[in-house]
Amino acid sequence: MHHTRSSGRYAKALLDLAMEMGKIDRVKTDMEQLLGTLRASRELRLVMQSPVLRPDRKVAIFKALFESSFDPLSMQFLALLAKNRREMGADQIATDFIDGWRAHKGISKVVVRSAYPLEASQREMLLQKAAVFASGQIELEERTDSELLGGFVLRAGDRQIDMSISARLDKLRNEFDDNLYIREI
Repeated sequence: MHHTRSSGRYAKALLDLAMEMGKIDRVKTDMEQLLGTLRASRELRLVMQSPVLRPDRKVAIFKALFESSFDPLSMQFLALLAKNRREMGADQIATDFIDGWRAHKGISKVVVRSAYPLEASQREMLLQKAAVFASGQIELEERTDSELLGGFVLRAGDRQIDMSISARLDKLRNEFDDNLYIREI
């Protein structure tokens, strides 16, 4: 789902209420579970996007899936989303909530993509690089991307370090193309 202002507002409202009630960490766990379930279940995403199903039916589905493990605040929030017909944005709202939780806790999320799984020494080196431009505690998310061929891409907020072989090859290709163009002139 694309980020919308309403998803940000819903996430902020839930974050503020969870902080006020002292349930911020519990609700964050619930939002992670919701996000994981939505990402894992195509059927659930389709059900949530269905305009045919009434809101009360969608609330019943949320209850069947999550009521035994979710905090009542999270369940009330999901019911509110369904009532207001915003349940199709639940994944973005959960993502925005988790981002807000990180900001509240002073945690910077850093994503590293590498061609192969990282070794402990590489992970430590990347955490040191990330500490230069990420503030507070760092949460490292590792992703494997074989298209990089080798090296890594480190992203923290709006900053990125691209030390991948594919980026270097692209740069060489562009320089080569520029040199051919100059010779033709």
